[in-house]
Amino acid sequence: MYLLLEQVAKGAELKDLTLLGRHWGSLTTLPDLRECVSLTRLDLSGCSSLTALPELQKCVALQQLRLPSCSSLAALPVLHECVALKELKLSNCSSLTALPERLSECVSLKSLDLTGCSSLSGSLPDLSGLKQLKIDWGYNDRGLPAHLKSWKESGYKACSLSP
Repeated sequence: MYLLLEQVAKGAELKDLTLLGRHWGSLTTLPDLRECVSLTRLDLSGCSSLTALPELQKCVALQQLRLPSCSSLAALPVLHECVALKELKLSNCSSLTALPERLSECVSLKSLDLTGCSSLSGSLPDLSGLKQLKIDWGYNDRGLPAHLKSWKESGYKACSLSP
């Protein structure tokens, strides 16, 4: 099946790649996606054996990166060149230890879900363009940016920002 996936990934016009855990649960890595410059959505929900993602910086059209319940994923690739990225869903990525460097440069990012990311440490970057943040405060109250401190104090688990 991995060979088939490699062939699909070579399709430069690929716009949506969805590999759900119920069918792809044993998948540990993905093939190179550098040729997928038209990719707008990558959904790997429930791929619990996935340990790494390929570099995504050539995926400049990527708008949605959905990785919920990818519980073996410990790190994310550089995302700051994914200038169209609007949604980053990382819920229940329990092995994830840090967010990618320079995530604050994803100026189109509007929705970030970090619920259940129990190994996440360090501080959240300044993501002032966010409209929705889902987070378990207990895991992330160290280094919380000033513009999010009032959310923590109010006890919200899911928050919405208005401009």
